[in-house]
Amino acid sequence: MADDDDPPTGWDEGERRMWEAYRRGEWCEGVPEVRGEAVRELLLITPPPRSGHLARLRLRGVRIRGELDLSEGVVRGAVRLRRCRLDGAPRLDGAQLEALELDECRLPGLRAHSVRVAQEFKVTRCTANGTLDLRSLTVGTHLSLDGTKVRPGPGEAAIDARSVAVDESLSATGLECAGTFYLTNARVQDLLILRGATISTPRGNLQMSELTVGGGLYMGRGFSCAGTVNLCGASIGASLELLDATLTGPGLDAGEYALHLGCAQVGGDIQAERGLVVDGPITLADTSIRGSVVLKGARLNHPSGTALTAARAHIGGDLDCRDGLSAHGTVDLCDARIGGSLLLDGAELTAPADDSSALSANGIDVGGVAHFGRGLTAHGRIGISMPPSAVTCPSTARSWTRPEQRRPSPAGARRRPNSPCSSRSRPRDTLPSAEPK
Repeated sequence: MADDDDPPTGWDEGERRMWEAYRRGEWCEGVPEVRGEAVRELLLITPPPRSGHLARLRLRGVRIRGELDLSEGVVRGAVRLRRCRLDGAPRLDGAQLEALELDECRLPGLRAHSVRVAQEFKVTRCTANGTLDLRSLTVGTHLSLDGTKVRPGPGEAAIDARSVAVDESLSATGLECAGTFYLTNARVQDLLILRGATISTPRGNLQMSELTVGGGLYMGRGFSCAGTVNLCGASIGASLELLDATLTGPGLDAGEYALHLGCAQVGGDIQAERGLVVDGPITLADTSIRGSVVLKGARLNHPSGTALTAARAHIGGDLDCRDGLSAHGTVDLCDARIGGSLLLDGAELTAPADDSSALSANGIDVGGVAHFGRGLTAHGRIGISMPPSAVTCPSTARSWTRPEQRRPSPAGARRRPNSPCSSRSRPRDTLPSAEPK
């Protein structure tokens, strides 16, 4: 090399053009391919910028041949790759970067364990044929996975983002995962947006136990999950949105839920009306919700057992099940505390068997009224222990059984075993036998 401003000897014409584009902060395009080794050398050598320019790597439509290994490196300046194809999964473990953007790229996975990014980290509209390993990733501003498709190998996680820390928002709008997405113990300072995301395959779960979100969690507008959505022990600072979401399983295996929101804290409302469809049990047991739980028009289906459990839940506002809520399976509200009213006008509750309860609400405490009027249909028994003056019953209803005024159980005998937050019934949150590669 003649001096520090010249590219290393042995670099081909395309790699020399990349070197010069880096120094000027310009897009390098029209280059068929560069070696991953050359990209690594460029980012670690960091040649000085041209006068009046900001040095940064910007590649468009370039194939990166071989492995790109930046493990434990310190990269100055933003790295942006658009419509690039990478032969190997980039290795970024332990690296420090200013910013990273992969947009419309094709790659066989990504290893970014314990990476520290000062600004944004974006993997958007990409196709990854392997695991995105983002464990313990720290992002100074936004983390975006919008529009990315992840197809891992058999037995592998699609995205492993356990213990990720994001100082602003995490967005995965339109994400498609053909496998499990792990966000266990993640911390997102502002919003977590999963609108329109799809977690497919029969065992594709969304694991978010012990998640902490400072703002709202948005899983509506076409969101779907073929396995468990696990929010056990999560803390959500604002509202949880499930509008127009579809949760299709598993719901049949013992101890598993379509939605596990037990032992959680929600600082706003749970907005689960307008097109929510759930096939499998839901639990809100032992959960504290500062606002209301709105289930108007939702369809809950678990005909072999309990469709909705909110036992011992604390709801600051209303539990609103009006306007077409359909629950095929028991609705269990035993020992729940509702600061507002229990509204069941126009709901249809169907017990799982002829001799079972459609609604079980013994020990419930309602600050307002329990309204069972205007079109409630109950196919099965309704058990509720409240002062009669607080219960508004319909004059006529199909298959209606008048609420049972049962005496409270003796002190200490009201608790039922196997809280959904106990170790015995907590959903499994472990990786498959094959570790992400």
